Amino acid sequence: MAIKALDRAEANACIAKVCGRFQLKLPSAERCDELFGACDASVDGLIQIDEFVKYYNGLQDFIKTKLTRENRHNYIHLKFREEMIEARTRPTPLRELLKVLKGLLTP
Repeated sequence: MAIKALDRAEANACIAKVCGRFQLKLPSAERCDELFGACDASVDGLIQIDEFVKYYNGLQDFIKTKLTRENRHNYIHLKFREEMIEARTRPTPLRELLKVLKGLLTP
C-alpha cells in the first residue's frame, strides 16, 4: 500500500528520526509546526506527495543548518578544504589564508 499523505504526527516522527540519525537536538514543536504549515498548501492537515517535495527540501535545509551550527569544527574544516585545498590551483599566501580562517572562526 503506497503512502498518499503524511499527517502532522508522521511528519514529526520523520523529523525525530532524521535528527536521531544525525545526533541533532530536536527542533521545538513550534518549528515543526511552522515547517508543516508552510508545506501544507491545501490546508487539510496532510502533506500530499506534491507538497512533500517542499517539505523534504525544507527538512533538508533545516538539517544542513543544524549540522553547521552544532558541528562547527567539522564545518570549518570542510570550508578550509573547499577554500584552500581543493578549489585552488595556485599556492595561497599565508596572509590570505589567515584572513579566510579569521572569517570562519568568528561567530
